[in-house]
Parts: sequence; C-alpha cells; structure tokens
Amino acid sequence: MTPSSFRFFSIMCKGPDIMQQFGLVNPEVLPAKIRLRFTHGEAPEFYDSPVELRFAPQDLRSVYPSYGPQSGGTRVLLNGTRLCHPTETTVTIGNKSCSGIVCDYERQRLSCTTDSGKGANVSVTVTIGNGRISRDVFSYLSDPVVTGVTPLYTLTYGGIDVTVEGRGFDGIQMPYLLVGNASLSCDSYLQKVPPATFNSTNIIYQLPSIDQLQGNTDLRISFLMDAVDDLCEPSSNRKVEILKDPNVISENIKGRPCEIGKRCTLNIEMTEIHHFASQTQVFIGDLPCENITIMESTKSSDIRIGNLTCIAPPYEAILEDITVNSNDNPQVHANGTAYRVKRLSSETTKTDLFPVLVEIGNFKIEVGRLEFHKKGFNMTYVYGAAGAVGLLILIIVIIVVKNRSDQKKKMEDMTMKHNKEMGVMEGRYAQAAKQAFMEMTMVKDKVVDVKIKNDDIPYRIFSDYLIHIMFPNVDKKEKSTDCDSALIPLL
Repeated sequence: MTPSSFRFFSIMCKGPDIMQQFGLVNPEVLPAKIRLRFTHGEAPEFYDSPVELRFAPQDLRSVYPSYGPQSGGTRVLLNGTRLCHPTETTVTIGNKSCSGIVCDYERQRLSCTTDSGKGANVSVTVTIGNGRISRDVFSYLSDPVVTGVTPLYTLTYGGIDVTVEGRGFDGIQMPYLLVGNASLSCDSYLQKVPPATFNSTNIIYQLPSIDQLQGNTDLRISFLMDAVDDLCEPSSNRKVEILKDPNVISENIKGRPCEIGKRCTLNIEMTEIHHFASQTQVFIGDLPCENITIMESTKSSDIRIGNLTCIAPPYEAILEDITVNSNDNPQVHANGTAYRVKRLSSETTKTDLFPVLVEIGNFKIEVGRLEFHKKGFNMTYVYGAAGAVGLLILIIVIIVVKNRSDQKKKMEDMTMKHNKEMGVMEGRYAQAAKQAFMEMTMVKDKVVDVKIKNDDIPYRIFSDYLIHIMFPNVDKKEKSTDCDSALIPLL
C-alpha cells in the first residue's frame, strides 16, 4: 500500500465517567490507554493508541468575591483546576446561571457575572460535561443605599474630592461614579470614575476637570454599583455646581515679615474657599501650613468669601526641606504660573522669601510670599516704633491746634469785652461833653425842656467843641486822643 492510499482523519468523542465506572470515591490521577475500535464491514478492527492519557478530577478552590448585592451584577472569579472547557463549561450560583463566562486556560480559572438572588452561603457549581463540582461559599447582601453626597461643587481644574455616604457599599465589587450631563443614565455618561477609597459607609471619588468632560458645564452624577440600577437611573441624578476659580480678597502676608525662631499665623480671605474647607491645603515653600481652619465670612451678601487661618512652619524646617529636596526647576501650573518655588532671595531687604501656595484639588494659586528676617532684627519693633512716633506727632499737632483755638477764642472774648467797655465809656464821655457844653454856653435854663438824644447830636461834636473851648490854640486832630484822656477825670 502506497502512502498516497492512506487517509488521515480526526475523531472527537466523550470519555466515560471514570468515577462511576470504576466505583472510585477520591481517585488520584489515573493513567489509561486508549483503544480505538473501527468497524468496517463485518469484522471490527482494534488499534491501541501509543499515547497514554490521564484522567484527573476537577477542583474548585476559591470564589472571589464571595458576596454581592441581591440585584446581582457581581463579577466573580473562580480558581481551581480543570475548570475550563471550550463548550461544556457552565456555572450556577444559587441555582441561577452565572453569565458571561470567560476562561483562562493557562491558569485554569474562569470568571462570570452573578444574576439576582438571595440567601447566604449559596452553592457555586461548575459543570463540565458529566463532571460537576460545587462549594457553598457565596452570599447575597442587601443592595447599597446612598444617603448623602458632599460637596456638590467643583472647580474647572477638577481634582475635587466627593464623599458619598450611605450603607452596604462593602457588598459592591467596584462602585463607580458616573459623570455626565442632563441625559445621564446607566448606559450614557461622559466619565466612569473609580473610587479612590471606600468602605461599608463611605466612598471618596475625585471629580475630573471640565476639559476631561468635553467642556460640559451642566454636570450630573450618579452611581454604577454592579447591577443596582436604581442608583444610576435619571431619578437618582445629582447636579454639581461649577464655581469660579477662587480669588484672593485680602491677606496679611505681604509686608508682614516673620521673625526667625517664631511661628507666624497667616490670615487669607478668598472667594468660594469655604466650600472646600476639608480639602484645602496651604504650602510655604514645599511644607504644609499647619492647623488650617476655614470659616465662611459674613462681610458681604453678594460675594461668598471664606476666611482661612493657619500657622506657618518654622524657618529652620523650610531650610532643611530645601537642603534635602533641592530643585532649581519650579513646577509649573497649567496656567503657566510657577508654584512651590523653593526659595527666593531679596537683595533689598536681605531676607528670605517663600511663596505661599493655596491648593484645592488641581487648582493652585500663589497668594503671596512670606518674608523671614534673621535673628536679632525684628521689623515688627521698627513698625511699632514708627507707629508710636507717628501717634506722638499726631497728639502734639492736636494739642497745638487746640491751644491755638483756645487762644483765638480768648482773644475774641477779650475783644468783645473791650468793645463793650469802650461803648460804656463813650456813653459817659458823651453825657459829660453834653453837660459841659450846656454850662459853657450858659443856656442851661433855656435848654432844660429841649430833649436832646445822643443819637441826634453825635458824640464827636461835643468833644470837638469842648477841645476848642479849653484848648483854643491846639489843633484838634493832633490832640484829640490826649483830650480823650484828659476827660477821664470828668467821669
């Protein structure tokens, strides 16, 4: 028979149940020869295989995770030996099919997704052909419940931590945060965010930036927790407000140096910062500012302002950090500004300047540069002395102005008093001159009944006439003052 007369073919068949055929309970790996019988015509022909086959039992060692929500959707991993077969492998958990089987032939393990169910320690069964192995290791837990989400604010740079509170989160294999717009649903979202950390009652996520969300500003969030659809449907959406980047309103950093060897308290007012009080950080150089407290300000009803206070690290610690982590190239923020610059020197003041950086998620802003003065030189004393001198000068100016005001008032009072006395004296002079005029002209008896008012005959007429009678050879203009003095005895 020539080689060309041979025909090559392959045969597939199911092997017998070795356990049942030989009555074995826990067999070791059994070697066996395969004998093939071909029937062609009336007489069968037998051929023995040159390859020795081994029959071995299946083994299911572990199921991970061993629990999941009652709504199902948990992806479980089954580890063992000889669990995979291209067409014959099926898995059930609690008498319900575990779907989406994926086999890892190299490691002989498989994974599948649970269906809904109830109960504790229900059976996990792997079936390959007639072979079956089962372990009571899986438990259905109550579906998770979300009771609160904070904060419902974010910034354009993202990185804001969102804390989700509730219960039953430990029964979820991977609780995702879904971020989308108004059309957010279980199957339609912009980002699926894994948790940063989570336990049975809390989950923390980091929100992406607006750029990662394709510029959408109408943000909604929901949750994808295995097959618990109630948490990701539109009815459970929560809206997230995008705030403007915080701005510095005031600070006490510029022009207020710290003395080396002492701790300085920094006060910073910024817009919107109180919404992120638990995740705001302040750095001096590369070291954190300590004991940060942030309170909402009541200064303005139009602008939302937060007051931040913290204690700067000691100067020596900052220098030590610079020595250990020397870096000549400052990090650069997305907007092009440098931050966490290690150290800057000021040639004018001969002091050290350290940038003060506020970080909220991925948002970073330099609010000032803290100045340290060397020991033995405290600018606070200089500022205090200058203030005291200024106050003293102000007091002296006030005293001088007051004294001048008092003197002016005193002069005015004296002038008024003098004018009043002069009026009285002039009246007396007028009366005396009138009487002398009447006596000298000897018309006293004739003018007794004549009523002469002081207003009708001016005082100076009597005075001039009297001077003319008494001093006929004296110019009245030159001696009028002396005459006035000479009349004083007449009073």
